[in-house]
Amino acid sequence: AALRAHETGRPLADVLREQDDPAGELQAFGAAIQMAPAKAIGQDLSPADAVRSLILRIWQRELRRQREALGPEAGKARAQLTYDIKALGNWTDGSAVIELMLER
Repeated sequence: AALRAHETGRPLADVLREQDDPAGELQAFGAAIQMAPAKAIGQDLSPADAVRSLILRIWQRELRRQREALGPEAGKARAQLTYDIKALGNWTDGSAVIELMLER
């Protein structure tokens, strides 16, 4: 949604309203992002890079949540999640992990 808003020049709130978001969680998340202070200043970080970074962090949080929910007998699954979380440190490796997770 952030990339679409940037590409079309439309406000992010308008793009978010068009998304399937019955509980309003996506709109609340978008509002929180817009209200948060800027963490990266300068020209080194493009809007696409900022969105990619955000996507990676969201997936890292989700995989950490999944790892914490595993019982002690799930050593192999826990190890795979740890590996995937580390791969989410950069877009090249992380996007491959995200694609695999979405296929499951």
